[in-house]
Amino acid sequence: IFDEPHEVKKRIGYLPEAPPIYRDMRVRTYLDFVANIKGVPRSGRAKRTDEVMERTGLTDRARQEISQLSKGYRQRVGLAQAFIHDPEVIILDEPTSGLDPNQTREVRALIEELAEDRTVILSTHILPEVSVTCSRVIIINNGEISAIDSPANLSRKMKGNERIYVEVLGSVSEAAAALETVPGVLNVEASTDGMDGFLVDAQIEEDVRPQIASALVGKGLGVLEMRRMEMSLEDIFVELTTEEGEGERA
Repeated sequence: IFDEPHEVKKRIGYLPEAPPIYRDMRVRTYLDFVANIKGVPRSGRAKRTDEVMERTGLTDRARQEISQLSKGYRQRVGLAQAFIHDPEVIILDEPTSGLDPNQTREVRALIEELAEDRTVILSTHILPEVSVTCSRVIIINNGEISAIDSPANLSRKMKGNERIYVEVLGSVSEAAAALETVPGVLNVEASTDGMDGFLVDAQIEEDVRPQIASALVGKGLGVLEMRRMEMSLEDIFVELTTEEGEGERA
């Protein structure tokens, strides 16, 4: 990076939280301008601009002034300028911030498409967005890396035990007694959702759901719902950053 910064920059595309766009320019003119700045050869510049507009759904807006575009389309223009020079890595800072649900879906789909043939790094505080978009997560706290893994693996590691939600049809007391007899079950508590449900903590090494179903059905009880309770990224983030903060204060 320090020895050959220009070569590194050629391989990186960047979209800051506020897209670096000139609102008084037309979409195509702006993208051609950016392509020129980023070193796209003149001979292939028009073709590359067409390809990027097609990929970002901007072809029909090519002659429109950027100031007249919706926020969602302005975000598309920002994404287009980030990869018009075909970089190996794209860094996106809060790419869905301020977008409505439909615009968020469109931008998310575009990000997933871009990630098929290059590395996309997403910097965001919108953790549900990370869960549905990213295959790998890095949690940073006070400038230091707290965790690196897939969302599913982080959830599994942080939980310690498996937690399963079970909703039954029949006697609640009989259901609780049946659940407590299942090998591998560590704790059973009534759910607070107002339904006849239970939160079952079990050893993480073994999937006890078949045994839970057998135990309940064997007592003549119905199983209306059974699912694993995953920790959300928000839960994981809070737990990691809170633990580290408490450790520093201690």
